[in-house]
Amino acid sequence: MSGQKLAPKAEWHRMAISLRKEGKTIEAILEYDPRQVYAPTAYSSVLLARNMQIEPDDIVLDIGTGSGVYAIAAALLGARHVVAVDISATALETAQHNAVLNGVAGQIDFRQGSMFTPIRDDERFSLIVSNPPCLPDPGDFDTVIPGTIMLSGKDGTRHATMLLEESPRYLLPGGAVLFVYPSTSNPRKIFGLLDQHYTYQILVEIEIPFYLHFLELWGYLNELREKGLSEFHEKSNVPYRTYWLIYARPK
Repeated sequence: MSGQKLAPKAEWHRMAISLRKEGKTIEAILEYDPRQVYAPTAYSSVLLARNMQIEPDDIVLDIGTGSGVYAIAAALLGARHVVAVDISATALETAQHNAVLNGVAGQIDFRQGSMFTPIRDDERFSLIVSNPPCLPDPGDFDTVIPGTIMLSGKDGTRHATMLLEESPRYLLPGGAVLFVYPSTSNPRKIFGLLDQHYTYQILVEIEIPFYLHFLELWGYLNELREKGLSEFHEKSNVPYRTYWLIYARPK
């Protein structure tokens, strides 16, 4: 697997995410270079990883694995097999490193590609998990590393739309999609797709303040909000957005 050369491990960050399994606490250990890989410290990453419910026979597909946090969490929680996909070779090298670190490399099949492109037509999964890119793209925006991997079309819905439109063909009967989504990226469109094609639950709803990338897009997000394509509010003049953890089964 080729890609951008990984920085020396001495420059990497290290963190632990605690998970609950059969009444016990276990830890997923993640090492990563935040200049090259989407950091698992993001609110949305912790929200998804810590609220994932895995059954022993689950076959899990992780779309956009990044540091490997979701695939590794699923494996540690007892999934029978996990397929982890990312478009970035650097991210996959990091995820593979973390899988070895957590002793679950044998349970995870890492593949490079965008969204569902590395998945065979005959493959089916009981659970598809994703923290899809969802940053609205004004077209002239150059983010700080990890850069354009967060961008998802003018209103931020491109990847989530693909996730909801394509997941049903890859799910086993009774299978589900578990994903996180922010109110800043045209939630009316995404919830419209959910209403039309899925039965779903909002498992968790949290409010979090804007961080770097959202503050950099402050003007553009206000334009989208005026058009009804973004939702956020302010507390004491600090902008906040809502994040939802959504569990959805195709109708």
